[in-house]
Amino acid sequence: MIKIFFFIVLLYIQLSIGEIYIHKSIMHNKPKTFMRRLWGDSHLIHHEEVEADMGIKDDFLQEGMYFSLFTIIAISVLVCIVIYADSKLINIKLNTTQISIISLSLGLFYYFAWNILHIRFHRIYPSKKLEKNTLFNFLLKNHSYHHLQKGLKKGNYNIIFIGGDHLLNTYRTCIDNKKFCKQYYTKY
Repeated sequence: MIKIFFFIVLLYIQLSIGEIYIHKSIMHNKPKTFMRRLWGDSHLIHHEEVEADMGIKDDFLQEGMYFSLFTIIAISVLVCIVIYADSKLINIKLNTTQISIISLSLGLFYYFAWNILHIRFHRIYPSKKLEKNTLFNFLLKNHSYHHLQKGLKKGNYNIIFIGGDHLLNTYRTCIDNKKFCKQYYTKY
C-alpha cells in the first residue's frame, strides 16, 4: 500500500513539473525554434487576446483557447513512459493494459479539465456554480497572474496539476511589470 502511495505522489509531482515544462518551454516557445515550428503561435496569440480583466477579445483564435485531440495522444504517450519508469523504480507490477488505461485516463482528464476550466477563466461560458468553488477561484487567480505578469518574472505555468510552480520557484502571488515596461515601452 505504501508503494502505491509513493507511486501516486511521484506521478503527481512529475505531471505538475511536466505541465510547467510543456507550458513554459513549448507553448511559450521562442521565435524561429523547432518548438515554435512544431507547436505554432496559437498560445502566444491567445496571450495577446486576453484583456486585463481576464476576458478575451470577441474574435479570439479558437486554437489558443482549447487543447486539441492531439493533446490527449501526446500527453497519454508521455505519461505512459513516465508510469512505466515509475512502476519499475518503485517496483509496482503494472501490465501494459493497466499502464495504457491510466495514461489515457490522465490524458482525457487533462484535456477535459483544461478545456472546461480555461474557457471559464477567460469568461467564456461563465459558471455561477464554479465561481463559488474555492479550488476554481484559486486556479483562476493563479491563471490570472500567469497572464498579467510579463517578462522574465512570468510564472504560474501550472493550470491543472498545481504544485510544480511552488517547487520550481515560478509561483507568483503579485504582479510587478516595472522592469518589463521600462524595457519595452518608452516615455512620451
